Amino acid sequence: QQMEEFEGVMVGATNFADSLDRAVLRRFTYKLKLDYLTNEGKAIFFRRYFKAPLTAEERGRLNGIDHLTPGDFRTVRESLYYLSGRQTNAERLNALEAESKAKGLDHAKVGF
Repeated sequence: QQMEEFEGVMVGATNFADSLDRAVLRRFTYKLKLDYLTNEGKAIFFRRYFKAPLTAEERGRLNGIDHLTPGDFRTVRESLYYLSGRQTNAERLNALEAESKAKGLDHAKVGF
């Protein structure tokens, strides 16, 4: 009832849209579903966050990492920042794989 009476703009986000009841869902005029990055999206974020070109082999390895989001690239960049020396793409890809595995997901989607 408070949602219906609210006169401003309300934005909500969840990773558990399937858990919301129909009464709540129908009160949202727009529903956006944000999925994991495509292979092209992964390559874009790799370039933006690491400023490093990928070889064809590295690109194939990146393509094989499932469930990546922009936040994963940020987390990996920040974690590698605290290590001394220069990181290789292999180390970056290892860290991205670890981020993906840490989610413990099979085919789950993110977003609302």
